[in-house]
Amino acid sequence: MRRYVTTLRALEPDRSGGGASATAGAAAKTGARVVFDGLPADLPSGLYRLRPRSGKRLDVTESLQAIVENRDGTRTPLPLSAHERSIGGETAIYFVLPPHVRDLEANVPLQTDPSDVGTVEVRRVSTTLHRVRRAGEGALSRLRHEGAVREIAGMLWSAYRRGGLGGLRRTLREGTERASRRVQDEANWRLDAFAQRTAADNAAVVVDLQAGIAEAGRPTLSLIVPVYKPRPEWFGGLLASLAEQTDQDFEAIFVFDGPQEDWERACRDAPGGTFARRTITLDRNEGVSAATNAGIRAATGDYTLVLDHDDLVDPSLVALFRAAAASTGADMLYADEAIADEEMARILRPLSRGRFDLRFYLSHPYIVHPIAIRRSVSIAAGLLDESMAVSHDVDYFLRCVGQSRSVTHIPLVLYYWRTHAGSLGHEKRDLVARSTRNAIERFLGANTAWPRFDVTDGATFNTYVVRPPLPDGARAAVVIPTRNRGEILATCLRSIEATRAANTVPFDVFVIDHESDEPATTSLLREETDAGRITVLPHSGPWNYAEINNAAVRPIVVMDRHSHLVFMNNDIELRTPDWLDAMLTQFAYGDVGAVGCCLTYPTGEIQHAGVIVGLFDKAEHSHKFLPYDDVAGKGRDPGYMGSLVATRDYAAVTAALMAVPVAAFQSVGGFDEKLAVGFNDTDLCLRLGEIGLASTYVGSVTAIHYESISRGKSDTDTHPDDTHLFTTRHAASIRDGDPHWGLMMNWSSTRADVMRTRQKPFRLRTVPVRLPRADA
Repeated sequence: MRRYVTTLRALEPDRSGGGASATAGAAAKTGARVVFDGLPADLPSGLYRLRPRSGKRLDVTESLQAIVENRDGTRTPLPLSAHERSIGGETAIYFVLPPHVRDLEANVPLQTDPSDVGTVEVRRVSTTLHRVRRAGEGALSRLRHEGAVREIAGMLWSAYRRGGLGGLRRTLREGTERASRRVQDEANWRLDAFAQRTAADNAAVVVDLQAGIAEAGRPTLSLIVPVYKPRPEWFGGLLASLAEQTDQDFEAIFVFDGPQEDWERACRDAPGGTFARRTITLDRNEGVSAATNAGIRAATGDYTLVLDHDDLVDPSLVALFRAAAASTGADMLYADEAIADEEMARILRPLSRGRFDLRFYLSHPYIVHPIAIRRSVSIAAGLLDESMAVSHDVDYFLRCVGQSRSVTHIPLVLYYWRTHAGSLGHEKRDLVARSTRNAIERFLGANTAWPRFDVTDGATFNTYVVRPPLPDGARAAVVIPTRNRGEILATCLRSIEATRAANTVPFDVFVIDHESDEPATTSLLREETDAGRITVLPHSGPWNYAEINNAAVRPIVVMDRHSHLVFMNNDIELRTPDWLDAMLTQFAYGDVGAVGCCLTYPTGEIQHAGVIVGLFDKAEHSHKFLPYDDVAGKGRDPGYMGSLVATRDYAAVTAALMAVPVAAFQSVGGFDEKLAVGFNDTDLCLRLGEIGLASTYVGSVTAIHYESISRGKSDTDTHPDDTHLFTTRHAASIRDGDPHWGLMMNWSSTRADVMRTRQKPFRLRTVPVRLPRADA
């Protein structure tokens, strides 16, 4: 790999993109920027390592930036994601360089004189070797802990027993990839740098969002802060973040949960801010719900927003919530947040959410902070239940949803949630699960006419499986296209038959025979037909998935016996016994048009967990290639925000295993036969979405997908005409991105990675509240 030896040249402190130089001494006094001299003008993109040859430490991880040359010749500074790591006893800074870089700059600390640093080596490194070395370091670190050897040996033996040498190789590969990701996770992000970048981006959005909205037309906002003896510096941090709000036209009501003279004095004496500051002191400590209720009752704002007494908020929080409420008129609004460590020094996990999804919330309460609710809605909902020790926020949120007409998502990080060992939710996991389950049951009991439903614990903590009633008179037609490869089809049919008794919904299996001529396949079709287990529908002509399935549906519709269609590939092997019941229950909500499930490769990685439109500038599967099991092999990996195990909506689901009501399929004209091979299922789901029907992923249902094994595989786009038609037809959806996915997600990866800044254009996401109904 190429190696470059550079020197640091100080730049003028007020440099804005030009090239006037200054002395090294001036840089040391002012902390001015420096440029790395000696780099070529055509520096290739890739992973780089930066290390002073003198061995001295150069702290530029938070200020390193590339100067990128634009097409028009102008230059733009681009902040780089840099991490200092010690690998093999050698400490260096690692960063990824984009294309078209013309200069590399950084800001040196005040105490650093660039002339003392000496030459700096900038070297391009192999990403593969880098991952292996980091994995080795991680493994050695783990081996130092008691019991680690036994745990690793057990994990490898389990992998070998499940999948032989292939399973062992897969586990070792996953371990390497996890170690690589863990290094990035452990490095985390410095909160101050992240917050600074985020605040600048949010401030720009405020300007655009407020345009055309008169100040008098913006709703008023009351911030409610229940206070009970937080650490003084934590409470002071919250007060400071309120004083820094760019919109000071709000009231903050501090409700002291019992007399607390020191904290009351700190609140009164806190400097800065012109917002209205009010205090309420309860006679005794009554709990956070009682304190919150007292604040809501006393509030004068149109909306109330509750803050924890030890958290921080973005300077644009008030401005953005007021502008969004004025723009949409929604009864409830929420934004994104970032989970921070106890000292608010590092970002542990940014939560970049999608638009409001009731099924997702019932399956995993994924919205915590910040939430603004119209005060009249809060009052009508009955405020918080003061008898609940935990999960009172989930119960309150759901009761407010039951009183609301619409919910707006502001897809920006506006809240910093401090996590620490004393947080109540971390101490009482069993109580949280039970209380949340009860809250979900109360919501469904109050807002549906369902005669019965079940709410059970999900595969991971704080996830739940909601089973509505099955549609009355449901009967499914399972439609499977095939051509030869009888052994694959036999596995599929055996798994279907093995699950028949576990499902209460009756179903018939229709196999579309696309010119099979292998004796084993034709014999299998005869045997299954004679046994009464399948009906064969012959089809001739070029392979066109959309046409083949549409042709099969026509005689099924004429029979007038089936309420639902289940499209299934011939290389599917069902793993969940009551898969059909679990998928068809989702249609009880009344606004669902397609239901899919979790598909895995035979090796255990995720193949499908929902389709994200806009991924790779077209559409791709969520969480693809990530492991199904968690790192210890003791249960399922929950995925990003529980997405792998939850029930939730996406823009689309795959027709490799998809259920659709017959009426909905007919209403949009079935599959578009112009899309012969690719994207016909995603296109179908998007057209269902246009008539108000969602595509729902059910994470509790799993199947193995031996993807495309019967028709061969290719690493290239085998259907460029389909891709062109799809990306042209749905260009706007691709540009804006799937509204169920966060703006800060990496839209060039299936791995659910979060980036440091948003990757798609900002738009408010408002959806009407559609409560479940029984007449679906």
